[in-house]
Amino acid sequence: MGGTGVASAVGVAAVRHNPANIMIYERPQRWNLTFGQVGYLYSGGIRSDDLADVHRYLYAFDSSMPLQEFNYATSRSTLLQDRYSDGNRDYSSLHTLDALVFALSFTGKNSSFALSHFIRGENQYTVGRGWYNPEGLSIDNLLITDRRFSQQYNLRHEIGFTMASENQLISGWLSDLSKIYVGFSARLILPLSYADLELRSVYATGESSQTLTHQGQFTSVSAGAVTDILEGKSGLNPADLSNISGIGGGFDLGVTYIIGFGGDVSLTGGKPIPTRNSIRISASLTDIGFISYNKNLGAQNTDEQTRVLARSALPGEAKSFEYSGNPVDFRRFTDGILENGIIEQATSTPTDVYRVLMPARANAGIAFQVSRLTVGAEVQRPLKSLTDHPAQTTAHVGGELRLLKTIPLRAGMSFERDTPVRYHAGAGLDFRVFTLSAAVVVRSPELTGQLRAEMVAVTGLQVRF
Repeated sequence: MGGTGVASAVGVAAVRHNPANIMIYERPQRWNLTFGQVGYLYSGGIRSDDLADVHRYLYAFDSSMPLQEFNYATSRSTLLQDRYSDGNRDYSSLHTLDALVFALSFTGKNSSFALSHFIRGENQYTVGRGWYNPEGLSIDNLLITDRRFSQQYNLRHEIGFTMASENQLISGWLSDLSKIYVGFSARLILPLSYADLELRSVYATGESSQTLTHQGQFTSVSAGAVTDILEGKSGLNPADLSNISGIGGGFDLGVTYIIGFGGDVSLTGGKPIPTRNSIRISASLTDIGFISYNKNLGAQNTDEQTRVLARSALPGEAKSFEYSGNPVDFRRFTDGILENGIIEQATSTPTDVYRVLMPARANAGIAFQVSRLTVGAEVQRPLKSLTDHPAQTTAHVGGELRLLKTIPLRAGMSFERDTPVRYHAGAGLDFRVFTLSAAVVVRSPELTGQLRAEMVAVTGLQVRF
């Protein structure tokens, strides 16, 4: 069904969405082992003409391929048409990685417990049009060349312990089939790398002027291996998943109220398939916590400057067709065109500890199950982001139909303000002893009008014993 998973996800799949749901529909006195589940989102969408080079989309987190072998398949004209038409001064790309290394859970009579390990990351970067075309855009009788560059990057391990309990409501007017599930998840966070870069660089000049006005400022904070990259000391080839740069903690809270109707309802103790008839109402708070970086920290700053320069001082276009998205590429991308000294003049600030908040979210949803059909609606409100990507409320509607009780077919749509509709589709196999599934999310980008795959999710092997 896609969406937030606050109401639709059950069993181990609900560990990160709603801890209250980890025991729903799991047979008591059973273990569940899941590994290899991966979800990857790229907001720009995968172009059909680049399918032969899928690695370019994964490079935002995986820099194992040497830079000199990286295939920049996008032509400059295509890039400008795709991302900077209609007078756009800049373009943002968002990559997210959510990989479940393993999860082990046990369901008792009235409670469930789970131990899980995730590798998660967010990488959002914004590149001004002026990096690819120095010719200024005409704005209020001035030619404006916007060469902004910003990036927020983080990669981390998350080790969590989750518990949930089933509670029978004591009330004369409630059905005996009504249950409340309450869940809690505590997490140890082991961060790997972090970067928050912001280059503000805008050039303005008149049509026939021989001078231009430049406003610029550069700030950066980094931790882990990214610090060495930004200082030109090393790269991430290959990425080191054991280079811990700090410590953090977080927790999730969730609650689910199930109203069952019909004599054949079995919320626990039955087969791990949906009940025949029920209504599920869920709410959760997820990713509440902090990360404290204390290893290999770096902080640089250039005070904001406004200068009048000769028109010939306008930097040329970037050497590469497209910024790869990995911080290892920052120095190569900006090589030789360091904005008239703005980056080079940055002074270092000693920093022992740097703390950031986790990307907290509030989620709510409702799901209706009738026989083998499930339909639902969910909403998610980000409370905090690890990137400067706008925090917008997301609404989702979807459904699941089971064929032969073991083949779930899923579809749905997600809606955000000022964002094209996302379409979700997925399928799987769900047997008593194991589960497999896969899903894809597509959307129509604002500029191209073409459907492109934006997210791919694959659930690895899930074994019950």
